[in-house]
Amino acid sequence: MFKFNEKPKYRAHEDTFILLRKLFYEYGHTRIYKILNKYNIYLHLCVHFFQFYYIYRHPHTDMLKYSSTWIIMTFVLTSMILSIVLDKRINKVYEAMESKLWSIHSVNAHVSKKIKNKSKKFNYLFTYTLLVVAGALGVVHLAIWGSLDDMYFSVLTFKAFFGSWSTVIEHFYFCTFLFAAYSSIRLPFLLLYSLLHLEIQFFLLNGHILCISRNVKVENMHDWVIQKDIERKIIFCIKQHIALRRIIIQLFDIIKITMPIFLFLACLGCVALMVLILVHLQSLHAISLVRLFFIVCANLLITWTVCEAGQRIIDETGATFDSLVKCPWYSWNTKNRRLLVIFMLNSRKPVSFYLAGITVDYTLTVKVHIEVPFPSEII
Repeated sequence: MFKFNEKPKYRAHEDTFILLRKLFYEYGHTRIYKILNKYNIYLHLCVHFFQFYYIYRHPHTDMLKYSSTWIIMTFVLTSMILSIVLDKRINKVYEAMESKLWSIHSVNAHVSKKIKNKSKKFNYLFTYTLLVVAGALGVVHLAIWGSLDDMYFSVLTFKAFFGSWSTVIEHFYFCTFLFAAYSSIRLPFLLLYSLLHLEIQFFLLNGHILCISRNVKVENMHDWVIQKDIERKIIFCIKQHIALRRIIIQLFDIIKITMPIFLFLACLGCVALMVLILVHLQSLHAISLVRLFFIVCANLLITWTVCEAGQRIIDETGATFDSLVKCPWYSWNTKNRRLLVIFMLNSRKPVSFYLAGITVDYTLTVKVHIEVPFPSEII
């Protein structure tokens, strides 16, 4: 059971997703990461330039075989560039979260433990699994396990332009895949971290709403002091609801930039991957099949993890209206009833990240839209 707490200050050491924060936010803002990120961007841009030049010189090259991995590398390059472009916006979101989040200890020990267990379950099911898969993806792409010439167009390009030095360049290039694997999942994980905390915050808000007048006896409701206390608690919850909605709007400003790009690349990648599997599967080496397996697993896990977090936001923000309906409004005075109606109007629809008919929820895991998305508005 909740207990109403008007000073539920958030403290960093209470973060139930501390691993995500340290790996993808704190480490992602270190000097060494920024230097490595820039050098990797230059490297992959140069490789893309050589590939385009090779296609220009050899227009009859069979690109269908290499199209899936070429699109994946374009996704990785895009992720690294966007991490620089969106850095200031991401910082603003995290600063707003740190100032507005409530502590999970603002509730009693039983509910706090329930939140921790739920967070721990999510970490084991999704976060740790995806980190292991992403790490394995980077390791199996090392050239020491076997040639990558049957999957990556860059190997063909290296041989054409660098001759006997191509082996050295190939080893160096694919050694950067460990960092590339990290960079490619950094933005989705930053989004995931924000969504998971917002879900907890709406859960806490809903609990506080139910506690507005829970312990007040019906016969005492006519007391002016009690009605004033109820008014103060309603306003307190409304302020938090507005603060969380503002964070969501800031987050959506980031999503509406990244989501169309990544969905477009994902659609092309799915088509290219199907072509690779249906047409060229038998010509792939055994190690290439292992690499292909980890590529598919990583993509599916990233999609499912973000969609899981998006669905939780929809469920928890939808529960806000249900919590308001359960309030004993019939015992409140006219002013408090009006405040309740305003609150209900502002929370009548669940919050979802919606873009051009595509919502970040469970349905996204089974939908493939070929059209190019464009920004819409939060519903």
